[in-house]
Amino acid sequence: MRNSRTSHEGFGMLTRLRLAAGDTTDTRHPCHLYQVSETIYECFDRVLVMDEGLGIYYGPTTLARQYFHDLGYYTPIAKRRPTS
Repeated sequence: MRNSRTSHEGFGMLTRLRLAAGDTTDTRHPCHLYQVSETIYECFDRVLVMDEGLGIYYGPTTLARQYFHDLGYYTPIAKRRPTS
């Protein structure tokens, strides 16, 4: 996908297709993302953060920032750019 906006639209489309097909179960759809925007990140309910092949965090996306902050890492609030 070319940019953040089309990526976000793609995730929305996948969610609508899943629901339209009657899939309302608690299913998992793994994917690999690199330097994802905050908008795309918020589409997920869980995240696995890896470093050098090791899982260093797995849990709710809403708690990840606080987890790393509690470990002493600087965790700036992302600046949102308007989508084009």
